[in-house]
Amino acid sequence: MVEQEEVRSYILQKFPFVDLICGAKLIDYFPNLLYEKLTGQKLESFCSMPILRDNKFKAWIPIISGCNNFCSYCIVPYVRGREKSRNYNDILNDCQSAINSGAKVLTLLGQNVNSYNFEDVKFPNLIKMIDNLDGDFVFRFMTSHPKDFNNDLVDTLSNCKHFSNNIHLPVQSGNNRILNLMNRKYTREEYISKVKYAKEKIKNLVLTTDIIVGFPGETYEEFEDTISLIKEIKFYSIFSFIYSPRSGTISYNMEDNISHKEKSHRISELISTQNSISEDLFKKFVGKEFYVIVEKISDDEILAKTKSNLLVKLDNYELHLGDIIKVKIISSNRNYLIGKILEENYE
Repeated sequence: MVEQEEVRSYILQKFPFVDLICGAKLIDYFPNLLYEKLTGQKLESFCSMPILRDNKFKAWIPIISGCNNFCSYCIVPYVRGREKSRNYNDILNDCQSAINSGAKVLTLLGQNVNSYNFEDVKFPNLIKMIDNLDGDFVFRFMTSHPKDFNNDLVDTLSNCKHFSNNIHLPVQSGNNRILNLMNRKYTREEYISKVKYAKEKIKNLVLTTDIIVGFPGETYEEFEDTISLIKEIKFYSIFSFIYSPRSGTISYNMEDNISHKEKSHRISELISTQNSISEDLFKKFVGKEFYVIVEKISDDEILAKTKSNLLVKLDNYELHLGDIIKVKIISSNRNYLIGKILEENYE
């Protein structure tokens, strides 16, 4: 947000004690900027930010920053700049270092990871390199843009022994006119075709998505196309949003002619439909056994995740963060699975 001029101006006016504003594009230069502010002198050399991992078994690895897509509702290309891929050697070193330090789950990050391209090493090539690293780990990535999600990537993932079998692929709308207004650069039919191929090639694929409700000019009939899309594809979960204008984006100048009441009605219908889909999908896991990794321990429950990133609740308190254990799914609901720890973990 602070890379937007109006936000910087507001902060400096409202909070005059602020000395330095640093956005995501300049984060690597923060040590230099801070030194200059504190001392009044410039550093002659570049000081990179050290990596701090507050979670021993999970690591987030940036691979690309910025975006070239200019979706009409999105401010990211304006504030984060154009796509810039990191050197694949640095990425591999970060991944191997995290694995050596005990990380079991690697998440590759970028506004559009599918666009990764450094010295002709593209995303599928990078995936192969990461999959060949030494260690006991799984990797996933976010976020993917459907226009760059292709069969080559799917074929590569289907042959990876460390891939989590979980893909987040934002569709945003199920109507072609709205997708065109959003400048998403794919059609409903193309999206469905890509998902169908991925499900055929990747066993037990868990697919999630993002959806925007109430985009300017969206009719109820066009919204119903989104409902029919999620019924056809059957996502495990969706992240749904009511459209809100962002200053500086193309859609900001479009007439936002849908009332908040109507938007709220549509998103309620969307969530209700998805809840029913999720409940049916999760039921299919009851009675099955999985290895899960313990991610959170509280006073009344333990939360773990399957390899494919499905949430499992456990009723046991003799575990530690990062433990990998085998469980049997005894029940489910629309949001998570409920598991029982198998006795063989204690043999």
